[in-house]
Amino acid sequence: MGVNFSAILKHGMDFKAMERFQADLNEGTKFPRVVHCLREVSVHHPRLDREWSLTRDRNIESTNFGPFDSVHIEEEEYVELEGPGGFSFLFNAHICEFSPLIRWHSFLVNQELQTELRAICQEFANYFGYPFAVYMGDNYCATDYVFEGRDMDYYRTELLRRFGPGKTSILDLLQQTDVGWKSEGYYVDDFGNLLNGASN
Repeated sequence: MGVNFSAILKHGMDFKAMERFQADLNEGTKFPRVVHCLREVSVHHPRLDREWSLTRDRNIESTNFGPFDSVHIEEEEYVELEGPGGFSFLFNAHICEFSPLIRWHSFLVNQELQTELRAICQEFANYFGYPFAVYMGDNYCATDYVFEGRDMDYYRTELLRRFGPGKTSILDLLQQTDVGWKSEGYYVDDFGNLLNGASN
């Protein structure tokens, strides 16, 4: 099985705010790059065209929450938001993982795809109010940190411990070997050079 793109973003939303986020995604007006991308995907893969749906659950039980439960997301809880085109989010109370079902290698080598995906992540990051995202392949288990209820400070401290400082460019994540390519480490994107359509 191949490695997919993964982005970790910080947020400060409770469950009601996540429901608003879901409604805003379904409406689409706040996310023009997302809407454009998902329209392209649905042309080629109509079965992936669907509305965004939200599910709240616990790690320690498989009991769904009712409409009168607390809006605060507790440490042992997570929220899944699944949408069209294979796009999905996994939230805890502090961070979320955005998974668009795009291959990590494709993101690293395809400049047009890279710019598009960075612009999409920028729309989400700006909506959440924390304008950066951490990229790495999903084989490095970012999902585990979400399920464990970790926050961004903990996550970045762990990345520093495991891999050292983040790469200075996305291209630095790709390493050629005798048998192909490999990727190790992570990149923290502050979207600084994205305004003019450039990529890292």
